[in-house]
Amino acid sequence: KPKPAASSGVGRIGISQHEAQARAEAIQSKRRKMEEEKERIRREFEADRASRMAAVAPKAPAPAPAPPPRAAEGSGTQTVRLQIRCPDLERTITCTGFTQSATIREVREFCFDQLQQGQVQVPEADDADLEFPEGRQLTEEQQALREARVRHREQTQRMREEAARTRQSQAPELREIILRTNFPPRATFSEDQGLDTTLAQAGLAPSGTLVLDIRRAAAPVTTTPQVARPASDVSMGSGDEDDDDSEGHMGMLGRMR
Repeated sequence: KPKPAASSGVGRIGISQHEAQARAEAIQSKRRKMEEEKERIRREFEADRASRMAAVAPKAPAPAPAPPPRAAEGSGTQTVRLQIRCPDLERTITCTGFTQSATIREVREFCFDQLQQGQVQVPEADDADLEFPEGRQLTEEQQALREARVRHREQTQRMREEAARTRQSQAPELREIILRTNFPPRATFSEDQGLDTTLAQAGLAPSGTLVLDIRRAAAPVTTTPQVARPASDVSMGSGDEDDDDSEGHMGMLGRMR
């Protein structure tokens, strides 16, 4: 039996190509709408989650205020760590109270005040009676040891007091204080030289060392004037000596006879 001829424009399932194309476009449009709806739901979900996290998250601390700008080198406001060594008195003075604009004159006056103060502070000697307190029955050896320790304590205390008085007497006058640097180029600052130099100009910033010398004033030399003896006294003295010599010779001759 012969097959019927297929009509043009009709598919195998009995629909035309135009209808098939319309259906395919409708399916694609539906898929695009579904994708767009999913994307919209995803964006809304992300925004909602971000808002909830922001509500429960702790507030960020306020930014700390910016620190004040640091003083530039040589501006004169930065402090200087200064060490002053005094070999004559075996002392070392350390201070951080000066700025770069301070002068050597101020440092010199500070050293003078420091050397004048605290010269008679005498530490107390250790108690030598702790091992053998009063009222305890001691043997002769223990008693002798206790007395020796007491004498040693008293002698040590006297030596300390004497050393303190000596240090106080050695404290210099302001005009006798001379400061100098110990690094090249070496500079000396005395009563009439360079006292108005700043620490920055002297190369002592931000830290430095000065040597303190003491120039003692020379003690005046006193001489005892010699009184010239008159010529008559000299001649008379010579005559007396001759008489003594002659009498001595005559005595020796008499004994020999």
